[in-house]
This record gives sequence, C-alpha cells and structure tokens, in this order.
Amino acid sequence: MIETKKAYLKNHYKRYEIGTEESLILLNILAHNVIDMNLDLLKRDMSEDSRKQIFEALYVYRLYGMKSLNE
Repeated sequence: MIETKKAYLKNHYKRYEIGTEESLILLNILAHNVIDMNLDLLKRDMSEDSRKQIFEALYVYRLYGMKSLNE
C-alpha cells in the first residue's frame, strides 16, 4: 500500500511544509491507520449488515480525512 502511494507524496501541502522523510512517515502512519481500523472492525462481534455500514462510514472518513490534508 505504501509503495503505490509514494508517487503522490508532496513536500508541500497547503497547510504544511514537510520534507520527503516526513512525507514517508506520514504515509506510513496513515497506512497503519487504515489497516488498524479494518482489523478493529473485523474483530467485533456484529451482523454482516452492521459491519458493512461501519465499513462504508470508515471508507468515507478515510477519503475526506486524506483529502483534507491538502485543503
């Protein structure tokens, strides 16, 4: 996951000035966050429909959370 996103790394976001090393750290933290959220959801005892609804909500959160870095 991290390797496929390296091409999109920036040294400057509208809110932040960060170098290549910091961009890689940020990317690594965000990738671990995605994995941890999904694992946490899979560990919980719930119906398939509930799991699907929460997964969709997490997906939307991840999209807008990542996008907000460059606003």
